[in-house]
Amino acid sequence: MLKKDSNASEAIDADLIRAILSKLTPSAFETFVTKLFHPDEGGYDQTPRDLNDSVFYQPLINSYGGSLHSVFLLQHLPLGLFNQPNLSKLSSDPTLALRLRRLKEIYNGKSGYFGMVSPELVKATQLRSLGFLINISGLPLRQYYDDIFPQYERLVRKIGLHTPTTLVGSYDSFMDFRADEVRKTLKDFLTNKTDGFVIQIRSDQSRAFYFTEQTSFESGVLEGNGCPYEPIFAAVSEKNAELVKEFEDLIRKDCSESEREKFLLAHATDIFGGKYDRIESQILLQFPQFDIAGKKRRLDLFMRNSISADWELFEIKNLIGLIRNYRNLPTMVTEVSHAITQLKNYSRLLSSPKIKETLKQLGIEYCEPTLNLVIGGKPQISSEQWNWLKAAQDKEVNIFTYDDLVSEMKIRLADRLRIFESFKKLSPSA
Repeated sequence: MLKKDSNASEAIDADLIRAILSKLTPSAFETFVTKLFHPDEGGYDQTPRDLNDSVFYQPLINSYGGSLHSVFLLQHLPLGLFNQPNLSKLSSDPTLALRLRRLKEIYNGKSGYFGMVSPELVKATQLRSLGFLINISGLPLRQYYDDIFPQYERLVRKIGLHTPTTLVGSYDSFMDFRADEVRKTLKDFLTNKTDGFVIQIRSDQSRAFYFTEQTSFESGVLEGNGCPYEPIFAAVSEKNAELVKEFEDLIRKDCSESEREKFLLAHATDIFGGKYDRIESQILLQFPQFDIAGKKRRLDLFMRNSISADWELFEIKNLIGLIRNYRNLPTMVTEVSHAITQLKNYSRLLSSPKIKETLKQLGIEYCEPTLNLVIGGKPQISSEQWNWLKAAQDKEVNIFTYDDLVSEMKIRLADRLRIFESFKKLSPSA
């Protein structure tokens, strides 16, 4: 009759648990640790005053009104990036020092009380202990005493954070002191944990729900139609629709040229189209000797057209009215002709061999840059009149209104939606 070696079984189980825990992501690590120490009542609270980066506190049970705290600082180390991590520099993480300085602002000089009722209350430093919880496992106890613990104690002293006790917890200490609870928590964690929590807000309703992970076979396929592309296309389409609305709001509100220019730069591909493969902004031409007025000039947007293999210059102006009446005929306002003159001056500068060579050193090689002016909104006149007015301007400059850019964005969005619908028709359940 064979006798079961319970110690060997528990040792293997502990090694397996450590291996599983070592694979937890930062978010999963935080969820697991907080669940481990308070599985039922959820006794961790977020540290006050907006310190919400994996730092939690627990009021001491024997303190008056919960006025004394134990603080736990979670540090998820990117150990998976290294074959042989150097553990002698754990406390050198610059974000760790920043969080400790923030704790110092919150707790140094603050007091609480031991006891339940007056006059037996005893005044004490509010921060009673600080625990660093880290995702380390498989180290001998001696290494913790000789290397790990002293690092964190020295850092706390260097920051000047006043705490009677400094602790370090890891997967090793969890298993050494709370093995049964770790096993139970891990089982519940892997069995019941959902991937996330969604809050959905629409104009007509709002709702909140959990979403769970799918198997690799089902991932990305919606149950309703089995289309593997729908989650991706739906998300992209929704993002593009939101961007169009944001751009329309920016056009309507009163803001500076620079603010609109920053938006155009941040979303240049979505606004101007995917044919531009390189975008440069605010290029300073420090060649007053070539300028007609002897000044330095700054280009708003300079973008490379991957189809023509040449660059295009965009001058960004404000949202103004473009039309005025002259003897009952619509005419362009003078700001348009001024902007065109400005662009023609830039074109003259860019034709200089010296400037061409200078920009070539920056990787900007061009032949004959196209000149584009973005200005104003589309006027309330007939298309025939508007097209005639644009044609009457300098033919070397293309004029775009902000409404033109929005219309092009909407057309590209509609094209994506049509592609999306065609994929749905090709899905297995169609």
